[in-house]
Amino acid sequence: MRDVLLLAFILGAAPICLFRPYIGVLLWFWITLMSPRGYVYGVATEFPLAVIIAVPTLIGTFLTSTNRRWLPKQLGLILVFWAWTVVTYLHCRQVPILAAHQTEGWNQLLEFSKMLLMSMVAVLLVTSKERLRYLMLLTAFCLGVLALKGAIWGVLTGGAYRVYGPHRSFLSDNNDFALALNMTMAISFFLAKIETSRKLRIALWVLFGSSIICVVLSYSRGGLAALAVVLLVLTIKSRHKLIGALLAAIVVFGILTVLPGGWQSRMSDIFVHGQLDDSAEERLVVWEYSWNLAQAFPITGGGFECFTPELFAQYETRPLPSNTYTALGPHSIYFQVLAEHGFVGLFLFLTLLLSCLWSLYRLGRASKIYPEVSWMKPYCDMLLVGFLAYLVGGAFLGRAYFDVIYEFVACVLILKILYRRAMMSDVQESPVIQVEEAYSIA
Repeated sequence: MRDVLLLAFILGAAPICLFRPYIGVLLWFWITLMSPRGYVYGVATEFPLAVIIAVPTLIGTFLTSTNRRWLPKQLGLILVFWAWTVVTYLHCRQVPILAAHQTEGWNQLLEFSKMLLMSMVAVLLVTSKERLRYLMLLTAFCLGVLALKGAIWGVLTGGAYRVYGPHRSFLSDNNDFALALNMTMAISFFLAKIETSRKLRIALWVLFGSSIICVVLSYSRGGLAALAVVLLVLTIKSRHKLIGALLAAIVVFGILTVLPGGWQSRMSDIFVHGQLDDSAEERLVVWEYSWNLAQAFPITGGGFECFTPELFAQYETRPLPSNTYTALGPHSIYFQVLAEHGFVGLFLFLTLLLSCLWSLYRLGRASKIYPEVSWMKPYCDMLLVGFLAYLVGGAFLGRAYFDVIYEFVACVLILKILYRRAMMSDVQESPVIQVEEAYSIA
């Protein structure tokens, strides 16, 4: 019955997306973040729900006049980075030792391209403060509801088991789920401070608290490190820093005293008998492999999905720590891009992320100066915290093509467009405004 209802909803919404493509953007992100296929059975589990929504949304976007002649510089960086991944894919097809894994590489390139395409569609269609607000609320509730569900289950089981994300989704792994929650919990935090509806504020605070609990119960050590950074930054940005620090201390005390021995053992067993445990040792071995492969192919790298047993056997410096760790993976966004797209790809990737951070800093500073864009400050803060969580948590996870981060990149572009529009409108009304200074962050 659930699969019938889901299909009826998606098929019924598809025509609406043709005439209201912004609705299609929201539905596409809902499908991506919530992964409703994980909660149904039958034909709906294999049905291309995202494609059904994406196609009419794309057509509707081309039919919609956006009246937009200017786009931020980051759009060029995104396109250059995407184009470079295409170049590395095509190059690796011509290199015998790298050609064997290009079927998987093509699938990854296709998924990455779809993700970027829909994120750029969001840039074209999210044309107002209200539309951006709805997108952020959707993101907060999609991940927050999943966190609430996981937190309730984790508390009822006494934290004895790991909390995972939705089945058959990009969040199904506990580490990925923790990374997404760390990136998005700041949205609930800052929206809860500015929303006018009391019920909505309470709901957002509940989702924020659930996200913290869920990250802890995911048993993800990288997630715990990112959570510490997120809570530290949120405390610094809070008006009541002392209260925030006190609450953080209470959370730490609760973690150390309430959670079962299995969790504490997982967090403390990075070192076993004076040496790194197998999980930590595996990461070091794979990072060494990534560096060796990048040295062999410094310009283009080994292409998408180059973490194969065959390549590993040739470029490894030492074997994996034990027979139980045989599934290879990059275990870091930085070493992943380095191995797959070379030093050029890593430079483009880091330039994109750092330019977004710089733009958020500049926008946040401008929002304190110009009343017309003062509403942007909490949005800049929530995205800034999300980027920091990705940079820290991603250091231990191979999620360079993580859906959430490219949604955040799109939101940075949206903020810059809305800022420029507000400044242009203000300049037309008050020519004395320093136009060059106002536009410099764009």
